Amino acid sequence: MARRVGYSHQKTVAANKAAFIRPMHGGDFPRYHLYVTEEKERFVFDLHLDQKKPVYEGVSAHNGEYEGAIITEEAHRIWGILKPK
Repeated sequence: MARRVGYSHQKTVAANKAAFIRPMHGGDFPRYHLYVTEEKERFVFDLHLDQKKPVYEGVSAHNGEYEGAIITEEAHRIWGILKPK
């Protein structure tokens, strides 16, 4: 499913949660960051935009956007590909 929408697996966060990324312009950053959690018989998507790499090694904090037009557009793009026909 993630590959269908252009995302690459980044890591497995927990037994039912995985992280995926999709660069915006071919480089490492900025990139879309998508967490997918499996809950019962559905998937829950948590999407944000990583603007740049974390400044300090071992720290996961980064400049991220969690809402706004760019996030809405990407969510609509994903839904347009994955929605049931």
